[in-house]
Amino acid sequence: MKLITLLETKGINSQPLQYFKPRGGVILMDDNEREEILQWIAQYDLGFELLPLFSNQESDCMAIYTTGFLKGKVVIVRHDEAVFAPTFRSLDSFLKAYEKAAKQADFYDWDDIEEEDYPITKENEAEPIVLQECWQYIKAANFISDVQKETIQTMTIWLTPPSQLDSLLPFVQKEFALKETLFVVAYAIDALGITHQYTPAKPLIAELLKTRRFANYYRRDSLYHGEFKVKETLIGKMVRPLLRVITVPFMLLSLLFVELIDRFKKKNKNIKNSI
Repeated sequence: MKLITLLETKGINSQPLQYFKPRGGVILMDDNEREEILQWIAQYDLGFELLPLFSNQESDCMAIYTTGFLKGKVVIVRHDEAVFAPTFRSLDSFLKAYEKAAKQADFYDWDDIEEEDYPITKENEAEPIVLQECWQYIKAANFISDVQKETIQTMTIWLTPPSQLDSLLPFVQKEFALKETLFVVAYAIDALGITHQYTPAKPLIAELLKTRRFANYYRRDSLYHGEFKVKETLIGKMVRPLLRVITVPFMLLSLLFVELIDRFKKKNKNIKNSI
């Protein structure tokens, strides 16, 4: 079945796909590859149907939700990750970002796309109906799998507009953060501490950074304009110049040692030749 027909049977607008042109490593997925990907996705009990459309020929794909409250949204599925939270609100939105990125000389696949729809950053980007659906699942704890739970939690974080950031504070409270999936909490820290610089979340994030689990949070230096950047200790400041003093002579001695060995080898070679 042609992909356009397949999309239409799922109730998805296929018109944007009519203008798709393969670029870089991105190609339309064939039926066999699509079936393999669908079998792999099925093991995660996502609870919603995904239709893979494009492949980057490295076992990663772009897929679109065809059922549930995420219907029509686009997700990049990587073969080494079980992350299914959409990053584009529609097929049309994805293809526009794809075409823009494809103009780059070194374009290969969707990793070269610089702008995604989620997480949202402005009030006018809000999707209240979808966000409400997410919260209904969370409040009812109505999940059929951990992956579905993580997907909906992530979408809740990504779809929360600036006026409702207070609702995300539970995601960075210690009792929640120390037992929930690490990357979900990391997304919440990203949203509150970097994207929105939300002041009420600062003390909660500060407490998390004191724990072993979040001490090495990967974007620590970006939180609240660098407020949580790890500062060099007094001992470190004192030792650093000393290391420089020691390192330079050591390097010179090493070079001298190499030079002496080289000369010794040449001398021995000359002696052997003279014999």
